[in-house]
Amino acid sequence: MRGDIDINHSLTKKIILFTLSACPMGKSMGTVLREVAALFPELNFQTVYVEIQVEEANHYRIKTNPTTLFVDESGIELYRLEGFHETNLVKDTINKINQKKIELPTGVKEHPLAKRLHLSSEYYDKALKQNIEYKVSGIYPGYYVWCRSYFRTVGNRRRCF
Repeated sequence: MRGDIDINHSLTKKIILFTLSACPMGKSMGTVLREVAALFPELNFQTVYVEIQVEEANHYRIKTNPTTLFVDESGIELYRLEGFHETNLVKDTINKINQKKIELPTGVKEHPLAKRLHLSSEYYDKALKQNIEYKVSGIYPGYYVWCRSYFRTVGNRRRCF
């Protein structure tokens, strides 16, 4: 047992960081999560670069950069943190999940900026059901990555909001 977490009875088995490879906030969050992984070596940590591993990012419906997912041994999402967070908050979140003191989501909430881009989860769900790959500027619907530097990727260039 480390840091008030008994990993053998833990709900959280893996932490996945979704980020852009060139995002400074994602790199900082990776440092935080490596600190947490060092405290709990039984807890698996993985970094997913959303521009490379698009299918995995779409599977978890990642829309914010960086996004940290806490998943169980089956890969089912228990909770997510969007944006940058300090080490203590991540440890507290793991504690709350494992002690069931945090509301675990029944479904992923739509990011408020998705409406601004006219993205609809209906289109995304329809694409998944029909097993069709719809692409928008090389990125699947429902999948836009947001960086705290207020840049968005559009096609092959970046521009400010």
